[in-house]
Amino acid sequence: MPDGPSRGGGAPDPDPPPYALTIDIAQDGGAWPEGAEALDRLIERAVAAALAAAAPRVPRADSLEVCVVLADDPFVHDLNNRYRGKDKATNVLSFPSGLAMLDPSAPRALGDVVLAFETVSAEAQAMGKALRAHVAHLVVHGTLHLLGYTHEDDEDGDIMTAAERAAMEAVGFSDPYANTEGAAA
Repeated sequence: MPDGPSRGGGAPDPDPPPYALTIDIAQDGGAWPEGAEALDRLIERAVAAALAAAAPRVPRADSLEVCVVLADDPFVHDLNNRYRGKDKATNVLSFPSGLAMLDPSAPRALGDVVLAFETVSAEAQAMGKALRAHVAHLVVHGTLHLLGYTHEDDEDGDIMTAAERAAMEAVGFSDPYANTEGAAA
């Protein structure tokens, strides 16, 4: 992937980020399209847009890494139960790495974002949204969580929602909250 997101015909953004970005995408269950390059590109653009929208919170590093795992509901259910004490599947989970920044020239792993196919698909259908749009939103949402964004109270939720809206616009999607209530969980 290039060192920054591009727009339209592949021209680089005028201000590329000050870091190289590596996004690993793994599939671990679910009916996600196998080898779907378009979905991979969408995920890459969503992560890059979330980082751009969250620029003040992005750690100083020469290289950043994010892992996005496309999983199924049982996989996410197990993680949600094990790490959050919630005995159910959810749409997206974020696992920040928590690694201390020792050397800015070393790659900085921000963490993992895990999506549950069945839940994500059902939510998209229930909201009348394209699956691609909902996946992009949840990747943005999960990436912002890796950077410390929360929606535990109204003030923090408003800050996170503004960053999500900016990132989604950068990826080419409309406001993810336009016809829905509440934030992604």
